[in-house]
Amino acid sequence: MQDLLSSASYRQADQNIDFLARNDVRSTRLQLDFLKTQLLLKEHGIEHTIVVYGSTRIVEPAAANQRVLAFREALEQSPDSKELQKNWPSQSVFKQKVTITMLPVNLDKF
Repeated sequence: MQDLLSSASYRQADQNIDFLARNDVRSTRLQLDFLKTQLLLKEHGIEHTIVVYGSTRIVEPAAANQRVLAFREALEQSPDSKELQKNWPSQSVFKQKVTITMLPVNLDKF
């Protein structure tokens, strides 16, 4: 009887890690992940979110300055180049400032 009770097939599905790790149960795991996120956002009073997919590649300031200098030199050597003029951002782009506000959320209890 003890062998039967300790058998993986006897365990409840939500307590059976081997079962939950099966590829057949992947959609259920995704549903649980989405539900968990939705419930946590609701508990914290967060009504709207922005999801960003992909990655960010920010060039180091020194490397960015080198690129700008190289581009300016190329433009000085070929001031009539339509290709260089087309790729040169307006000065207003360099004057724009972007502020990103991040609110800390303690997820230790989750």
